[in-house]
Amino acid sequence: MVLLLVKLLTPTKKSRTYGKQRASVLERHAELHNDCELKQARASLS
Repeated sequence: MVLLLVKLLTPTKKSRTYGKQRASVLERHAELHNDCELKQARASLS
């Protein structure tokens, strides 16, 4: 999990196009993480 993020955060030679992909991947990851937190919060409330 952490290794995956480290790999995503390390810059490569194709930094421009890869950077865009990486940004969208990180955004997606953040969305998933927020979604999980929301579900946990709802579960703890109910």
